[in-house]
Amino acid sequence: MEAGDDDLPRAFPNPGQWCWFNALVQALASISDPRWWAIFEHEDKVSSDPSCDLLSKLGEVLRWINRTSSEAHPQVPCALIASLAWAMQEECGLSSASGEQQDAHEALLQLVEALDLALVRRQLAATRAVQRAFWDPFRPCISGCAGILAWAKAMQSRRCFLELWHGTLEETRHCCSCGLVTVDRCESKQAFRCLSLDMPDARPLAGAADLAASMRDAYCGGADEEILGLICAECTLRASAWKCLLASTRGSLAALGACRRLQGIIDQRKGISSQGRVPPEPEVLWSLCPAGSPPPELSKSRHLRRFRVCKAPRLLALHLRRLTHGPWGPVRLTTPVRFPLLLDLELTPGGEPGGPTKRTEQMFALDAVVSHLGTAHEGHFVTHRAWHGSGGTGLALFGRRLGGALDTVETWSPWMRPFTSRGKRFLRRWVLANDSSVSTATSSQVLAFPGAYLFIFER
Repeated sequence: MEAGDDDLPRAFPNPGQWCWFNALVQALASISDPRWWAIFEHEDKVSSDPSCDLLSKLGEVLRWINRTSSEAHPQVPCALIASLAWAMQEECGLSSASGEQQDAHEALLQLVEALDLALVRRQLAATRAVQRAFWDPFRPCISGCAGILAWAKAMQSRRCFLELWHGTLEETRHCCSCGLVTVDRCESKQAFRCLSLDMPDARPLAGAADLAASMRDAYCGGADEEILGLICAECTLRASAWKCLLASTRGSLAALGACRRLQGIIDQRKGISSQGRVPPEPEVLWSLCPAGSPPPELSKSRHLRRFRVCKAPRLLALHLRRLTHGPWGPVRLTTPVRFPLLLDLELTPGGEPGGPTKRTEQMFALDAVVSHLGTAHEGHFVTHRAWHGSGGTGLALFGRRLGGALDTVETWSPWMRPFTSRGKRFLRRWVLANDSSVSTATSSQVLAFPGAYLFIFER
């Protein structure tokens, strides 16, 4: 940290191979959404429950980094990092032993998953506290208003967490054999919390990779991905009907009954009123084929698949795959990356699969960039993060452009938006967190820093 500058965020020292931890907590501390900080505000702290310890310890660490905690004793950082390391090892499986390097991207996914499970446990505990015993239904509720408020707060915290980190994709598959188009918007199967993007190979004369263009190609319906050997429901239905028809010509009555059922489904799909209906899944065809008839014929064909973001979370995490397989093992790609401070994301809200497609756009502001310096086997993690301190909130009321990229973004605080006039923008301050060293940085230094591979955007 710069000497004499108390307006910068705090940082933890590196006891050994813990740069990934310092980079991760700095990136999480850069989030300014009030709902993110409301998740950690809970009065019930049970030390025997590791999930409660993870929520409370992570909240204490993030507040200490952003200087919203009054604890400034020299021994406080060591105590905070030790308690959080124990909670992460118990709940996330991230080892705190010295000499074991972790990946910041994998650590982020495990930590977010552990926070979700911790909020679910808190919600279940609050629900059990307000429930009445089944053997004494006329006994008044012991918890009273305090238990009901704790239950409502736990429900709201889980809902806010899903709004922050839970997104949904729309997967469109097109069969090249029969032309069947299948759209899947299931919130459980197509859920995501971090989107990974492929990195182009490094070439001598190749330019920098564009993060926004890669996002459009991968998750905004830009490019199709070819998949071989995928089971098609329409091809399976027709192949099974033809197989049963051939078996019925040999005198099989069971095959004749199965053929009539399958052919009835095919005839119904040819009608005008059934346009857009998806044929039954191959697993369902087993119930349509009675005993003694031939089993369904699973038909595999070539498909074209594309993804679109159907529902975007408030916090959009993007990951660049910089590791690839080389002739002598994993190789880290050193291709430079161009990424914007403001990201326009095109969304496809959920609707009927056969109906018209409506597209909307949402804007995301960059909060943190985690960079990796080194090789595929060893290296160092640093973080460029936005600093929402007292000096960088509303002192600069001007907008400008540098190199065609926006250098400023509008205010990110919901309670400040009514006080901002149109055309005025707030300048976002940037800092470089390199373990225990924290220094100021400019937006041009953030955009030009090498090795960026993990980005956190905020809507």
